[in-house]
Amino acid sequence: MENVETAVNYSEEQTRYTAVKKGAVAGFPIFLGYLPIAIAYGVLAKQSGLSTFETTMMSVLVFAGAAQFMAANMIAQGALFLQIVVATFVLNFRHFVMSMSFMNKIRTLPLRWKFGLSLGLTDETFAVSSLNGEESKKQHGMYFFASLILVAYFSWVFGSFLGAIIGDALPTTLSDSMGIALYAMFIGLLVPSVKKSGE
Repeated sequence: MENVETAVNYSEEQTRYTAVKKGAVAGFPIFLGYLPIAIAYGVLAKQSGLSTFETTMMSVLVFAGAAQFMAANMIAQGALFLQIVVATFVLNFRHFVMSMSFMNKIRTLPLRWKFGLSLGLTDETFAVSSLNGEESKKQHGMYFFASLILVAYFSWVFGSFLGAIIGDALPTTLSDSMGIALYAMFIGLLVPSVKKSGE
């Protein structure tokens, strides 16, 4: 009996490991895409007057590329804190729609996972999650989505820190032009999803 339980537990661990591995593989293109953009954000934020700690903590707590670029620009222009908060809220309002759609996809997952996973949604992780919606129906689907989101999150936070360290080494024109890549990457991830849904 003990051997049977051991075999079942091993099988469970293997399935969980497979889900984590698949999530990491699915998130790796986002990792590669986020890194240079996060570095550009770090440089821009440092040029805007934020410290390395403030630049990195914004990525840790906010994790929203477009909003962070906008906030860094507004800080550089001397905008008030309330203005930045309101502008960020308006810019990120689409996340409410994405969260509702994502919640619908993962409705079979435990409630405790839904809240945490929804906090990690970005345009890019949402697009990749949509391409892998069938994972939510699997027993360890939550580990797939968690792995996907954490890989993207780590890339963004690490890239932000690296950019802040680089500081003024890159010219502003280069960091600004790199910000456009955030939207280009989202389109690149979204197009396959649209094609798949149209088939």
